[in-house]
Formats: sequence, C-alpha cells, structure tokens
Amino acid sequence: MTTSLQLFVRVKQVGKRKPIVENQPLEMTGTVRSLRELLTEIVRQRVEAFNERTEAGNWTKYLTDFDIEATAESGKVGFDAKYNGKVQNAEKAIDTALVAFGDGLFRVFLGGNEIESLDTPLTLKNGDVLTFIRLTMLAGRTF
Repeated sequence: MTTSLQLFVRVKQVGKRKPIVENQPLEMTGTVRSLRELLTEIVRQRVEAFNERTEAGNWTKYLTDFDIEATAESGKVGFDAKYNGKVQNAEKAIDTALVAFGDGLFRVFLGGNEIESLDTPLTLKNGDVLTFIRLTMLAGRTF
C-alpha cells in the first residue's frame, strides 16, 4: 500500500522579511525516513515538473495582473518559458542538492525544529510545514 502525505514548503532567505515561497503544497508518496530521502524526492519531483514544461514546448502565455503581482513577490516576473529546451538530469540535481546542504548553503526546518543531518530520522505527518532557508555567502575581502 502506497502512503500519500500532503506537506507544505516554505522558502525563506536570511535578511528578507517575507518568504520567497509560502506554503507551496507538496505531495509525497511512499515512505520518507530521512532528510536525504526527503530532499531526493523533492528534487526528483521538481526536475520532472521542469522537464515536462520543457517538453511541452513554448506556447504563448499571457500574464494577468494577478500573475504579475504574485510573481513579483518572488522577484521574477516571466512567462515560465524554457528557451534553451534542455532536459535536466535528476541524479545530478539530487547530488547537487545534497552537496549544497552538506556545504551549509541552506537549512531545513520541520515545524520549528532544524534538521541538522542528512541521515536524521524523520516522522512526517499530513500538513507538516517544511521551511528551507537559503543562506547567502558574503562577498568581499577581509582587512
């Protein structure tokens, strides 16, 4: 029997008051036992969705005022077109995400608790909120 969970994803960036993404629904099927498995499944779903949009071709899409306002909140208004037509490799994307977590480029919270290790056991429930916080590296030189 396949289990299905509805989770919600929020993406924040340090120094920003509003989340970049607020409570985006995420459907999880199967059992996820660790952060490694959770990230793997999320990246796999996102790559599949990206590749489906790429393969569907570029149909002209019109933006409504609502679309413009909603996407302006995230900092990019566009037609969601994929101009280069490249299909992405899910395994490479998963490896990149796992390395990025290991390098401290983002943090993950389940509810209010930080998940500190890829192998931390997880117990997910319907309606849980996952918060991803992107960390920005400081540029410049030290004196």
